[in-house]
Amino acid sequence: MLLRRLLWPFLTALLLLSSSQVRPQGLAAYTDFRHHFYVFDNGNLRQLEHLPVMNFKVGKWGIAYRRNDGALMVYENGMKRELSKVVSEYKVTEGLLVYTYNNTLVVYDNREKQTLTMKAPYYQADENMVAYYDQIDKMFKVYYKGEIFDVESALSSPPVSEFDVGDNILAYRDPNDYLNAFFEGSTRRLMLLQGRPLYGADKNIVAYYDVSRSTFKLHHVYGQRDLGFFQPESFKLTDERVIYVENTGNFMVYENDEIRTISTNTPAFYMAHDSILIFEEQNYFKVYYDRQVYTLENFIPEQIKYGYNLVAYLNERNHLRVFRNGRVETISYEPVNSFEVYWDVVWFNVGVNSNKVYYKGRVY
Repeated sequence: MLLRRLLWPFLTALLLLSSSQVRPQGLAAYTDFRHHFYVFDNGNLRQLEHLPVMNFKVGKWGIAYRRNDGALMVYENGMKRELSKVVSEYKVTEGLLVYTYNNTLVVYDNREKQTLTMKAPYYQADENMVAYYDQIDKMFKVYYKGEIFDVESALSSPPVSEFDVGDNILAYRDPNDYLNAFFEGSTRRLMLLQGRPLYGADKNIVAYYDVSRSTFKLHHVYGQRDLGFFQPESFKLTDERVIYVENTGNFMVYENDEIRTISTNTPAFYMAHDSILIFEEQNYFKVYYDRQVYTLENFIPEQIKYGYNLVAYLNERNHLRVFRNGRVETISYEPVNSFEVYWDVVWFNVGVNSNKVYYKGRVY
């Protein structure tokens, strides 16, 4: 156990280094008052379309959008290209663009697109992984970093109906009612499920409640551990962290193979994404970041949005404030009409439809 604790931070850092492909690149998108479509790219503004777009989604690596004629477009590395004339739905993850048309499931990995199956009734995607049911092969499959893995097969009915996809790991209920973890081509059986299962997956980890042992457990790609002998009131996973509320009400976090108490008060709400954890404590608006708790306001803002490593919100005077790298600053004293957070960029609209962008401490 001591050796594992000593090696854990090194092994975790090594795995994160080897698995990381995409970093925030300062991307945002918006439509101006003339319905022209613009992208903000690392300090540079560019008009992509002069006709209104149907919708758009911003990722770390690029921007996907449906053009006025319905075609699916992608913008990355300063270039735009058409991926498909038709699309039913699409999703942008931290590393992929996944889309469907007529039940055909396609993945685009920033280099090329690949058709996964011509008939996928359901799927989930996160970062570099897509889990889906191939109704033609009658197989539950996983796409991960250019490879397709056969996970579970069936003769007639879908072999998997309950599952959760993390950044690089899959947790799923197999036809025999066992909870399994699938990671880089290998499957590990975790427990026999009873009743309504309680589990979740994210980067390198699966957290679950073992009813038979009354234990809240963690499966990490490097090992197993018990988080406590209780059923959590709630929990969320993000970037190898488990944030949870104990049955006693304590607000806890597991990170770097350590369990820490964030607060002895049960939060009315909490939200987590990448390195950011937002929560309420006795009507104070707080952030847990880099192992520290920061009090941002003595009230709960009505509008809160967050991304890769920042939080944006409107204070009581409708001023737009941003928490970033342990600091809070006001980026607009003008009344804000609307705003969005795209990973590490904040877009906001003020005055008579004036669009502005905040990125790395500067307003453009």
